[in-house]
Amino acid sequence: MTGSHANHTRLALLALSIGGATILPTAIHAADTPGYRTCAASHLDGVDPIRLKRALVDAVGPNIARPDADRFFSDNVVLAAPAPLRRGHGDVIVYTQGPRVCGSGGCNLYVLARKAGGASSRPSYRLLGKVTAARPPVSVLPTIHNGRHDLGVGVAGGGIRDPYTAALAFDGKRYPGNPTLPGIPRVTGDMGHVILASADGSGPQCRLR
Repeated sequence: MTGSHANHTRLALLALSIGGATILPTAIHAADTPGYRTCAASHLDGVDPIRLKRALVDAVGPNIARPDADRFFSDNVVLAAPAPLRRGHGDVIVYTQGPRVCGSGGCNLYVLARKAGGASSRPSYRLLGKVTAARPPVSVLPTIHNGRHDLGVGVAGGGIRDPYTAALAFDGKRYPGNPTLPGIPRVTGDMGHVILASADGSGPQCRLR
């Protein structure tokens, strides 16, 4: 291992802490990841990983050329976790990590919900929000707006000196895209149910491949 790669690996595994919860590092190379389990429907409460990957490709848009979609999932660490934001609606979060999909403030987090209806019994998904510069821990907060629970995301780096957790409220259509904007409240009490937790592969999250 070269010195520069060793330094990158140590930096990639470095974690910050918000209120005692681990924050994943900003960017992780796929080769440096600590063995996340691969997503199966049983890991995601019935979520279809294949359909979820298709929905994510649509959400990411021009950053993924369709012929290169498989390479996107192999070159980056794409984590998914069930997110009970609304009872019985099959919401899920997807967090992308990699040197090309993260910045100094964090990585992109996608919130998707199972679509209602349709002729197929297999689920499809719609985008409820793309949150930029997000960091785990990610949690479902006890507070509710417009029928869905608020989403707690870690905020650190990118000029933020004191890490904190932002509370993102659903406006009826989408979750806010930037947790650092003025007016986005900080979580000071109950952190709720953590759904994307640690850098060691533990917890409910799994890796989309």
